[in-house]
Amino acid sequence: MTRRSSREICWSGENGRQGRRRIRLGARPDDPASSERDLTLADLRLGPADLETLDTLITTGTAASRAEAVGWVLARIRERPAYARLSERARELDQLKAHF
Repeated sequence: MTRRSSREICWSGENGRQGRRRIRLGARPDDPASSERDLTLADLRLGPADLETLDTLITTGTAASRAEAVGWVLARIRERPAYARLSERARELDQLKAHF
């Protein structure tokens, strides 16, 4: 059994919200999700309202980090029928561009 370390993070936002959360670092070696994920680092610039939204997801236990919260939000968007239509439209546009 591999031991994972953990850290406690504390934060304070411009809006006065504060929080504390203990997070585990590293994935379990037997966790199939950890080996199947091909992750890309993304640099984001977010305003106060967006940060508050992410921090709310962390405070409520929905996500362990802002990065995980962004992934959670994107997964919810992919579940929507409108996203399926947008994705199909993007494929159609790519096909049109390939012809020219």
